[in-house]
Amino acid sequence: MLTWIVKCVIAAPLVESLPDAGPFHLRDYGRLDAWQSPMNGVGWFILIGSAAVGAVSHILIDSFTHGFGWVVQNVGALQAEAFVLPDSFTGRPVYVHDLLQLGGTVIGAAITLWCLRSIGEPSPDHRVVSERAGPSAE
Repeated sequence: MLTWIVKCVIAAPLVESLPDAGPFHLRDYGRLDAWQSPMNGVGWFILIGSAAVGAVSHILIDSFTHGFGWVVQNVGALQAEAFVLPDSFTGRPVYVHDLLQLGGTVIGAAITLWCLRSIGEPSPDHRVVSERAGPSAE
């Protein structure tokens, strides 16, 4: 439901207010409102399957990166204390599973930025239309 709201209700009006942001071309997110909801069995299968894969993979990853996770509870190396933060900060110990969570966050952020930049790159079709229309089409 949230995906539908973002793609069909929020994307088009929001895009008009976004800055270009250099290589990210944030205005290109207007393409999201062209998304069609699944109208047949295959579309619903893909939508539900994607949600299931996302939920299961999230739970699986959390089991490695959170103290309550099954893998952390059963693999002593993930429970090991990596270091302790200074008392002036929090004085809290940082465990190996905390470092895995931080590493996953950094990798996820890098992938997200790459995806945002990829969406902002003009498609070959866009370049052809722009070249035909002349320099004022950009």
